[in-house]
Amino acid sequence: MLIDMALMPTDEVSRLYPGVRRLGTTLSSEVRVRSAAGGDERVISATAAPLFDSRGERIGAIESIRDVSDVRRTEHALRQTERLLADVFNFLPDATFAIDRQGKVTAWNRAMETLTGLAASAILGKGGYAYAVPFYGEARPLLIDLVLQPDATVESRYANFARGDAVLRGEAFMRHLPNGARYLFGMASVLRDDRGELVGAIETIRDLTDRRKGEEELERARDAAEAASRAKSTFLANMSHELRTPLNAIIGYSEMLQELAQDRGDDDYLADLARIHGAGKHLLGLISDILDLSKIEAGKMDLHLEDFDLDPVVRDAVSTIGPLVEKNANTLRVDLGQDLGSVHADATKLRQILLNLLSNACKFTRDGLVTLQVSRHPRVGAAIGPDEITVVVRDTGVGITEEQMPLLFRPFSQGDGSVTRKYGGTGLGLAISRRFCQMMQGDIAVQSDPGKSTVFTVHLPARVQPLQPSEAGLAFSVSPRAT
Repeated sequence: MLIDMALMPTDEVSRLYPGVRRLGTTLSSEVRVRSAAGGDERVISATAAPLFDSRGERIGAIESIRDVSDVRRTEHALRQTERLLADVFNFLPDATFAIDRQGKVTAWNRAMETLTGLAASAILGKGGYAYAVPFYGEARPLLIDLVLQPDATVESRYANFARGDAVLRGEAFMRHLPNGARYLFGMASVLRDDRGELVGAIETIRDLTDRRKGEEELERARDAAEAASRAKSTFLANMSHELRTPLNAIIGYSEMLQELAQDRGDDDYLADLARIHGAGKHLLGLISDILDLSKIEAGKMDLHLEDFDLDPVVRDAVSTIGPLVEKNANTLRVDLGQDLGSVHADATKLRQILLNLLSNACKFTRDGLVTLQVSRHPRVGAAIGPDEITVVVRDTGVGITEEQMPLLFRPFSQGDGSVTRKYGGTGLGLAISRRFCQMMQGDIAVQSDPGKSTVFTVHLPARVQPLQPSEAGLAFSVSPRAT
């Protein structure tokens, strides 16, 4: 028994019982016991000390025995948790370290050792902010320090420094690291105990070098691609004159030859010239669409605002579309409001929008009705002009399905892949019309009932000079000739 040992000489106890701990004359030990019935193992702690009389003579001993099984289990669980946390801390891929309120390093993981070249054993326990963290290049940490001691001068040394959600974030380019200069992103926050008291701070550092290099390479590749695209668009825009001039000459000469053939009554020759003339105009239209879009994308398309009469612009668009109206046996009705006279806008682009919308309507309508309505509405608080021109083109054609709608204003796209073969065209007309509307700070919208009708509505801000009361608006119909 431990109480017996308390009466033995000190050197004899140490020799015979090395497992017994001694503090002065007090002895202590722990033993693990299990009941005879095979119950749980228990840990028993015993403490014994000698008793002395008034003359200092040893007259006896006293022993205290206590069951400390629960305490030891709790201590074991705590050690296991601490070990697990230490393993998790070391497993973190980002360099991470922690300090207490006095600036003493309390944790330093393996990723931190790799980043800085400084072993944990060389820095753990260093305090008072007196240690040198290599990647900071000075005798105190920065971001983690700012959690406990805000400093505007230190903050200014970080790129993209930010405070939020009790977390500091900062990015910096560090030149003097074992693996060379690196881009680092740090996050730091406070550490608190179970009572919510501030006990320190923690910082995690992520190496962004490879990602930043990848981003820079992507940025260079993007810039090169954009430069190539701009060069291509500029080239196509500059080709506009070279391509259109000879085509216009071909069309002009074919018209002259048609007039000569009519005078001579040569029907076969006239028919061949008509085909040449039609093919030339069709080719010119396709090339014009492609070049117009290229000029828009290259930033070479400008607005030319001027005062002009709306009547001849509408008539010109209707006249151009006339052969298609007749070819598909459609009826085209035009209604130009009486309050529309002189308009301040871009006449060429407005004509192109009318032509594109009417062309589409007549192309996708057979033996049906196409209507064009142009009206004026006041714009309240508008910066461009006090008025708005509304253009509505309605047809009774094939319509547009819900699935086709997202492709409608997209360049080089058509609602159906077979549309190009069946109806012809580049699929650029509506895309160009939308771009023109946006250039003039207007908009274009579409509604459709598949198989029955389609309605395109254009709103364009413009200054409008109404017609005089004695003048009439424009209203007429274009119908196919009877055969």
